[in-house]
Amino acid sequence: MKALLLTTMMIIVISSVACTQAKTINHKLQVIDNDIIITCNINKTQTKTYNSDEVKQLNLTSNLQTFIYGVIDVKNMTAKPVIFNIEDYKLSFDSSISSKIYIDSIADIIINKEVLTPNGHSTKNVYWVFPGSINTDDINKIQVNINR
Repeated sequence: MKALLLTTMMIIVISSVACTQAKTINHKLQVIDNDIIITCNINKTQTKTYNSDEVKQLNLTSNLQTFIYGVIDVKNMTAKPVIFNIEDYKLSFDSSISSKIYIDSIADIIINKEVLTPNGHSTKNVYWVFPGSINTDDINKIQVNINR
């Protein structure tokens, strides 16, 4: 029984890894939003394929998703404190807009508004999710989308 359980677990791990393709890239995006400079450094994409049961369980619109990983840096260019929310910054590609932004962490992190001191900045490791596949050659077509 233990051998069967171990074999099943190994198959699940191997199939999960086999369905994932990760590619390292280097692409920088920048946008100015009310005296705040938002810089996104995209450094990795990962495509994951889900089976039909996972699509139903996760309520996905596609069995294929592309995860875009990077670092977001938000800089206050004013002499006064400003409030911002990194959830306002999604990515867009062609006519598709990414999911909300997620903090890249082991645990799920709730994103709250932050106060930036005068001339201060905040940097976070993040990721966004797009339905379908995005070719790494098309990463330079991704743009920052301000979405409040």
